[in-house]
Amino acid sequence: MSITGETPDALYDRGIEYLDEGNIEVAMEHFKSAASKNHILSQLELGKLIIANPKLGSPKEAAGYFRSAAEAGDPEAQSLLGRMYLDGEGVEQSDKKAYKWISLAAEQNEPYALDYLGYMYYEGRGVEQSFEKALDYFVRSAEEGNPEGAFNAASMYLQGEGTDVDLSKAEEYFLIAADSGDPMALTELAKIYLKTDSARIPELDQRFQELLEDDERLQEDYEEFKRVISGLQ
Repeated sequence: MSITGETPDALYDRGIEYLDEGNIEVAMEHFKSAASKNHILSQLELGKLIIANPKLGSPKEAAGYFRSAAEAGDPEAQSLLGRMYLDGEGVEQSDKKAYKWISLAAEQNEPYALDYLGYMYYEGRGVEQSFEKALDYFVRSAEEGNPEGAFNAASMYLQGEGTDVDLSKAEEYFLIAADSGDPMALTELAKIYLKTDSARIPELDQRFQELLEDDERLQEDYEEFKRVISGLQ
């Protein structure tokens, strides 16, 4: 098999085909060849593959690929590189650099960057703590389709952080997270419905059991859910 003479786009496309077939090693060869020609999507894919499977490379290598794509303006790579600086994974931990890259991605409405920025404002990491700004970024993340942002926004509405307590808004955003299969969101909804509409608890129970059928690892989460609703019994 020869991969010389192919364009970066063609190398990337073939890499995706091999990846879909489960041939990760050959896919990596194609992505690396394309990445050496400054192909942004290949650089991004290599970083993500390494993070998902440490046997393929080190966190430092992943950060290097993300950096190349981030410097070329890719928002997902900027978000992922920022998260690595936030966690000190593959790079020296730096809230300042995390904020730099995450902010660049958030300016392009990258869903997870908006969530990470919300977290930074919530915790006061590299920025002055502001629950109001944290909530704004979590809501924007949710609106861009990120269920984690939805869960975080719902939690703030539930607790009245950065806003007045608003059970209706909390329910709205927990439902978004629950629709993505988040078991914790179902438990939080149960807490709300115990106060507002206990007749809806059986519906949540049914949804949780459906999740369990697909993933038995959620058994502990389900036990917590059952403890929450035990007041009905």
